[in-house]
Amino acid sequence: MLNRIGLVPGLLLVVMGSPLWSQTSEPDDFAASCSATVNRIISGVTVTGAETFTLEGSSYCVVDGTRAPFLDIELVIPKAWSGQLLQRGGGGFDGTIRSALSRSETGEVIGLLPLVADRGVAYVASNGGNRAKVEGEAAPQVWAGESPRARDSAIDYAYRATGTTIFFAKEAIAAVQGRYPEHSYFNGCSNGGRNAYIAAQRWPAEYDGIVAGCETMDMAGQTLGWLNIGRFDGTPGQLSPEQYSFAYREAVAACDEDDGLRDGIIANPRACEFRPAELACDTKPTDLCLSPEQVATLDTLLSDVELDGQVVYKGYNWADLSSYGPRYNQLASGFALIATGDAGWLTPEYPRAFDPEHDSAPLSLAMLRSGTDQDLIGVAQYVAGGGKLLSWHGNSDGLLSPNAHAAKHAEMLDLARELGMETPREGAMFFTVAGSNHNGAGDMRGVDWFTAISDWAEKGRQPAGLTYTFEDASGPRSIPICEYPAFPRYSGTGDPAKAENFACTAP
Repeated sequence: MLNRIGLVPGLLLVVMGSPLWSQTSEPDDFAASCSATVNRIISGVTVTGAETFTLEGSSYCVVDGTRAPFLDIELVIPKAWSGQLLQRGGGGFDGTIRSALSRSETGEVIGLLPLVADRGVAYVASNGGNRAKVEGEAAPQVWAGESPRARDSAIDYAYRATGTTIFFAKEAIAAVQGRYPEHSYFNGCSNGGRNAYIAAQRWPAEYDGIVAGCETMDMAGQTLGWLNIGRFDGTPGQLSPEQYSFAYREAVAACDEDDGLRDGIIANPRACEFRPAELACDTKPTDLCLSPEQVATLDTLLSDVELDGQVVYKGYNWADLSSYGPRYNQLASGFALIATGDAGWLTPEYPRAFDPEHDSAPLSLAMLRSGTDQDLIGVAQYVAGGGKLLSWHGNSDGLLSPNAHAAKHAEMLDLARELGMETPREGAMFFTVAGSNHNGAGDMRGVDWFTAISDWAEKGRQPAGLTYTFEDASGPRSIPICEYPAFPRYSGTGDPAKAENFACTAP
């Protein structure tokens, strides 16, 4: 793929009037080429540090960069480089770098992401434009106010940091290795999934393949979904974390065997007919039973949000919301703050006063204008243009609805057809992961997302045979990852902890 300025590998790259690299560089110059990037300005990013280290006999270059107001980037380049680059997305409000490195207390590198160490893939990630551990520079508070730094940090988080990071990475790699990446990829979950779709719609030429997980391809709808539940905070309808856990345990007890195995996982959520009314105190009198108001709240969570007869957000599957429910308003308020610039969203009053009928349309428009939302047409254009998009969601995600994600993916495929793509599935597929809560399958060690997307982009092999490896109370397990709407059904024989004894089955 061409780099962003249209040059092919082998041509001299000049930044700020001086050559950063040429093909005359010898392999023994790796350390020197790495350290020579210090104090350079590459794609508007100042290189603040560059060092080489050796781990298990292999050498690597770590390049650190920063751009005002608060964007920080870390790039790891193997000396024995595969020619591939992976950009990793963030999570939540970002604020930290999802590093490929593990360091000791003294700062020594003692571990490295296997993708980099074993396969020679270059890796880059950023903090999304804010610093979670620095007072006055952490989101969402840093986005409040009218200062240029506040707005610039918000814009970085909304979309700009994603583009800056990929441009910086490609040119810095060229400075060190003497050539551009042959193939570039993005992988992210949660806000990293939002980053992934932003990357597809805004910078399609930069990525051969994109993995987008545990997001919904609709940040405006997601924010409305959060506020629709969060408005019950502080009312008699609010559930405690313990009640959320209790409700999920009861749902699992009722629906666990819908996939042919009682193992603590609702692998076939579409077949689960358990309803919150069965947890009402007049039906199931326990210390954690639900009042009528709480039953209504949980019903709202599991139901679609409709406005003017149109579904604007699909309801959740059963999930343990003990740690997620209290975060709905916090997350929604941060996105609403970016969209509107109104710091009142950081107070409890704004979310509680949210009226879906009157407030949804202006908030959705503001999110689109701010760049925080996704553009389905832009994503469809990426797919129709030849990019590969692998989307996925955990079935038990209680923070972002897997059903909302599936619905928007289907809408995007329809748009790709309208753009002239006869079979959009050739470029975009959607999978659900049984046993995964929010971000559970986002760990790059639990699912080999990189092989799936790189083989698709480079060898034409559509993702198949994916498995999710994790640990539960019974020990290590693996389970097939199925293309939606199929789910993994146990065969009835063999070790239920092994994926080979399940088959993806239509609901």
